Amino acid sequence: MKNPLLPIFLVAGLALSDTAAVAAEQSFDCMVRNLRANAERFYVHCQPDWMGLQVPGYVREIPYYSAPYSQKNARYVFDLVMEAQRQERPIRMIFEDDPAANPQGCDESNCRRIIAVGLSY
Repeated sequence: MKNPLLPIFLVAGLALSDTAAVAAEQSFDCMVRNLRANAERFYVHCQPDWMGLQVPGYVREIPYYSAPYSQKNARYVFDLVMEAQRQERPIRMIFEDDPAANPQGCDESNCRRIIAVGLSY
């Protein structure tokens, strides 16, 4: 059953992003393998090969994505990631490709800042 609130959450997540113009934004569909949270931010371990597909936009060396709780849409993003993991559904991960935008503690060699997410079908 499709969730009628999904478009609202996705639009809200994108509209509340604290990045006005993102030049290096990328996205891909993936499965949440792990969700971790600490006092300042949360991390998502995301793998695109949920059906053995090659996924455009995915860089295998970047499996981790993070957002600080101070990010305006952090609660929406966290809730959608948690729901996707619970339902074992793929998400659309929208992220900043420039490591200079990473939250503190997000290693530039394997992590990027989350801009927004959406549930995929």
